[in-house]
Amino acid sequence: MHNLHQPLQRWIDKALVDSRPYRAVARQYGVSDDAVLRHKRSHLPATLVAAKDAKELTRSDDLLSQMRDLNERTLKILARAEEAGDLKTSLAAIVRVRQTQA
Repeated sequence: MHNLHQPLQRWIDKALVDSRPYRAVARQYGVSDDAVLRHKRSHLPATLVAAKDAKELTRSDDLLSQMRDLNERTLKILARAEEAGDLKTSLAAIVRVRQTQA
């Protein structure tokens, strides 16, 4: 990107890091396909790519944590239902546990 497009660089970087096709990015910001492709290959800060990967990893960890919490709560419900002889709730809890572990 030349200085002419410097103000757009942040938005172009974000679009490229978000895996938008470089031709679509070029069209959106009124720059040439070649300029965006060159920028993507040689100037896109590696830290932006690393930051996106870290963000996705954090989201995955959060989702896994939520699934583990749900599984733990469901197992507690299962234990209480079995103690009370509540077969309907026990079976429902077993189905839920199996779904979260699949």
